[in-house]
Amino acid sequence: RHDDAAAQYQAAVRLNPNIVEAYYNLGNAQSALKKYDEAVENYRQAIRRHPNYAAAYNNLGNALKAQGAVEQAVENYLHAIKLKPDFAAACNNLAILLIGQGRLEEADALAQRVLQANPDSVEAYFNLGNIRMEQDNIEDAIVHFQRVIQLNPNYAEARNNLGMAFKRQGRLEEAKTAIEHALKLKPAFPEAICNLGYINLSQGHIKTAIEKFRQAILLKPDYADAYVHLGNALIGQGDVIQAGECYQRAIALQPTSASAYSNLASVLKSQGKLEAAEKMAREALKLQSDCVHAYNTLYDIYFLQGKIKASIETWQKT
Repeated sequence: RHDDAAAQYQAAVRLNPNIVEAYYNLGNAQSALKKYDEAVENYRQAIRRHPNYAAAYNNLGNALKAQGAVEQAVENYLHAIKLKPDFAAACNNLAILLIGQGRLEEADALAQRVLQANPDSVEAYFNLGNIRMEQDNIEDAIVHFQRVIQLNPNYAEARNNLGMAFKRQGRLEEAKTAIEHALKLKPAFPEAICNLGYINLSQGHIKTAIEKFRQAILLKPDYADAYVHLGNALIGQGDVIQAGECYQRAIALQPTSASAYSNLASVLKSQGKLEAAEKMAREALKLQSDCVHAYNTLYDIYFLQGKIKASIETWQKT
């Protein structure tokens, strides 16, 4: 009953504006209600009254992360860890953000620090699995995800990521089984539903894949990757127009999606819109300089435009 709890904490701080725990707990209630602006302010109120409050810095980091203020979240996690070096939650939360930034060695060090203090930390093993996935060390990733599941069989996210590790090894049936298990544990899990669609697409089950991608989007309307995958599946059905719309929607939601730009370039090329296609391919390469698909599309575009020298130079870069 987060609304009721928030009302009581607000009454408490009106009666005594110096109750640190009331501000902290009010921030927690507001975070649960996804009122992140208010939560941030109340965590800061708690910190003003208690500058060494490590838990408040950690939860402030969580609220800032939910707002998309990643760098500020990193700063607050670091401050929490500085105040309390063995603060496992802050170490794990910081590791998640560092993985997203590609700072894998730092994230690895944090996970190892947590495991030294608690050898059965499921979050640390989960983070290590994700780090190994980013490092293309799939065997180790599988070992870590399986360790998470051994410690907590109901950890749906670990089963989902284990499935994607199996997918990377071409073990599609094992991947499907792992992700289906994740969905039994957590039915409204858009990432797992999307991954199941991705596996079905890899197996040539296009209609089922489309259903899964659309189901994921219904649960998470701002899911850019699901739009990209849906576009790819629609291409498989020959529906180029709807596919292009999916890629455009993905770009609107996530302007840093190189795959969305690259795939849209391919669609525009197939429609004879070569200048627009070239622009999209170049955008993809700005975001991901080693995007082979974008280079191949650009190569074709130059060839169709009669720019043979540029076409050859582009081909040599792939």
